[in-house]
Amino acid sequence: ILPFSGEDVNFSESLLDSTIANLVSTRRFTVLDRQSMEDLAGERSIAETNDLLPASELVALGNTLLADYIIVGKIKDISYQVREVYFPTIKRSFDIPEGKANISYKIIDVSTSQVKFSDAKTLGFDQGSFEKFIGSGMQPDPYNLMAQIASSRISNKIIESIYPIIVVGHDRGVITLNQGGNLVGKGSIYGLYERGKKIIDPYTKESLGRTEKLVGKLKVEHVTAKMSTASLIEGSPSIFDDLKVGRFLCRLEQVVNSGE
Repeated sequence: ILPFSGEDVNFSESLLDSTIANLVSTRRFTVLDRQSMEDLAGERSIAETNDLLPASELVALGNTLLADYIIVGKIKDISYQVREVYFPTIKRSFDIPEGKANISYKIIDVSTSQVKFSDAKTLGFDQGSFEKFIGSGMQPDPYNLMAQIASSRISNKIIESIYPIIVVGHDRGVITLNQGGNLVGKGSIYGLYERGKKIIDPYTKESLGRTEKLVGKLKVEHVTAKMSTASLIEGSPSIFDDLKVGRFLCRLEQVVNSGE
């Protein structure tokens, strides 16, 4: 993951550190830190590498770093304001930051030189986004908070585009998913999709992925470091009668206490 370009260095560094931690927690990525990248890149400056560089140069860097994917992005228009909010459950008032940040990023597959996924949006941070932090009595730096929340949303998008969560088991109503860790929250809602046949682009002959059919919704009930369990809240349990690993995948729809 290359440092996200932007005027606010602290926000960029916090976003980078949080995203690395989130991706590593899934056990599906080994992420190089900046020092390791600079050691491998030699004379090429990692600090000067940004999302404006041609994909060919980013792929060349990826090959130098022996990386499977390169993630590069840009941050702009960060702003926030603070207002006082009273929490009756704990009988205390807190200054609640509300803000936004425009973040764009892309994932480049080094082996194919193709952009595997890209996204650009303005992320909003309201009271709901901060509740789980404020509820514990903490008053952290708002920029760090916004960076952590943005990182969670971005990390989930990255995971979904490369390694979507798969249903690996079903026993008496308990559905087992092959991911736990930081990015799966108890109470979160996932769309349950059945994978279909592969789709090939008629022009490039490139695989576009598989068809997906929405067949239900899951609610996460328990999370461990390596996996999680969920219950089916929409759909028929009979779809799991002939369960094969890889047949069903999950797409995040609602994060508990995220302000989504």
